[in-house]
Amino acid sequence: MNWNSMVTNEEWELIDRYLDGELKDNELRQFEQRLQNDQEWKEKTESCQLIRIGIAESALAEKVKEWTPETTTPVSNDNSKIRVLPSVLKWVAAACVILAISTVTWWLIQRPGSNEKTYMAFYQPDPGLLTVMGPADAYQFEQAMVHYKAGEYRKAALAWESIRGTYAPSDTLHYFIASAWQAEGEWEKAEENYLIVVKDNKSLLYNDASWYLGLLYLRTDRKAEARKWIEQSSHNRKAELLNAIKD
Repeated sequence: MNWNSMVTNEEWELIDRYLDGELKDNELRQFEQRLQNDQEWKEKTESCQLIRIGIAESALAEKVKEWTPETTTPVSNDNSKIRVLPSVLKWVAAACVILAISTVTWWLIQRPGSNEKTYMAFYQPDPGLLTVMGPADAYQFEQAMVHYKAGEYRKAALAWESIRGTYAPSDTLHYFIASAWQAEGEWEKAEENYLIVVKDNKSLLYNDASWYLGLLYLRTDRKAEARKWIEQSSHNRKAELLNAIKD
């Protein structure tokens, strides 16, 4: 889609109502039929969805700035890392998740049972990247990220796999393909892509990939390999998980 394509005020209002779930009955049927038959309309809808996510995440960033110290991040010339979300926001998101599950984590890992219960106590999908209105060659990647962040993991994985070999930051692409397949429970596909990322221990995604690869091995009852990769990570719950799975 041409990013300069115009979306009129009336179109924006209609798309906004659709994304908010406010369209009903015949109006909803007409909208969804148009999505199926009109490619330009489908792309306008997806573009508006990207904008809404960007606005929401920008608002979150401003809220975080109100109570966090000013943090500066040096600009790297390493194109292998395209994360736009500052690391402080990722830690805030992680802290919220940890707070939400802290009351049940101990209970889950202490109950007699399989490694699956421990996996469930520690696993949360990567929150994904901040989507921005980037260059046209990143459009497909960002479209898939919208699906990923909406919990449509299979759709995201298939979309990312379709651009494998053409998208420049390949470790980022393989990492999120792996993340999406892991969320879907497709262990072999996830493992294959994580292993590509962790081949380079200088990759900026090495620590995250190591953590999720370790969890994947735990879920598939390969404890020795799980410990190996969890040790390689720098996740803030690393010691807690290693203690939970020790023999």
